[in-house]
Amino acid sequence: MSDKIPVYVINGFLEGGKTKFINFTVGQDYFAIEGRTLIVACEEGVEEYDKAYLDKNRCDLVYIEEEEDFSVETLSSLVNKYNPDRIIIEYNGFWDMARIAVPEGCAMEQQISIIDGTTLDMYFANGDMRSKIMNMVRDSELVLVNRGDKVADPSATRRALKSLAMSGEVVFETSDGEEMDFSAEDLPFDFEAPVIEIGEDDYDKWFFDAIEHRERYDGKTVRFKAQVFKSSRFLKKTFVPGRKAMVCCANDISFLGFTCKYRYLDSLSNKQWIMLEAKVGYAYQAQFRGVGPVLEAISVRDTEPAKKEVLGT
Repeated sequence: MSDKIPVYVINGFLEGGKTKFINFTVGQDYFAIEGRTLIVACEEGVEEYDKAYLDKNRCDLVYIEEEEDFSVETLSSLVNKYNPDRIIIEYNGFWDMARIAVPEGCAMEQQISIIDGTTLDMYFANGDMRSKIMNMVRDSELVLVNRGDKVADPSATRRALKSLAMSGEVVFETSDGEEMDFSAEDLPFDFEAPVIEIGEDDYDKWFFDAIEHRERYDGKTVRFKAQVFKSSRFLKKTFVPGRKAMVCCANDISFLGFTCKYRYLDSLSNKQWIMLEAKVGYAYQAQFRGVGPVLEAISVRDTEPAKKEVLGT
């Protein structure tokens, strides 16, 4: 077991629910372990920390109000002063995420992003705010959207966030704090068919569903239209068939695809449109920092381009 001090980063915008989340967490039995917790708060919101509550749960609280004061040197001095057994950083989502670094003797344990669903649509529509969201969630293991029932299209927005936090879990909660269930989402796929057909306009839905629901696709055969992406950086006889998709606006286009094994790779050219039939398996994938879908081509044939080159437009 590591003897380094674990650091937890909880980021988000003002009034997103970070303080409430931290207050809840430090009071839970699973967090009530020996030693003290240092909370480094980078802003003061409407929700406040109660000193008596923090004392009861063996927490010390320090505020860093200016972005330029947040540094490895500052954190190192706080470690020396408080000698914590764990550190929680309530990080201001408007600050540069690149400033987050841990001092010697500490180790980054987890990053969580907290987002307010009542403002998420507005933020996605704003170029600067959209970029901040992208930077904020990219390395998060959990993206939690409070009041997710206030988002205009929760399913589409959840897919957009998942494309930004590919290796993380994206959870939406209602205004009452109940987790929203997307498992029964009405997907246009016949999971009992010998070959699961993925319609041209449904590829992005299938892509994210395959990441999250291994039980639906492991060992199954799928057929879909895709573009070929080849690279010398890929393993021998592998390529990535996929589709371009608009993540959250016209300026954010991502290529969504899984690694595919194909023995006749030399017969394909980059950007070629193909109809692919492939068996779905699961193995460790660096892009997911864990297990994710891997395809094995059964048949590949040339086909006409999709009617929409970019999904979501």
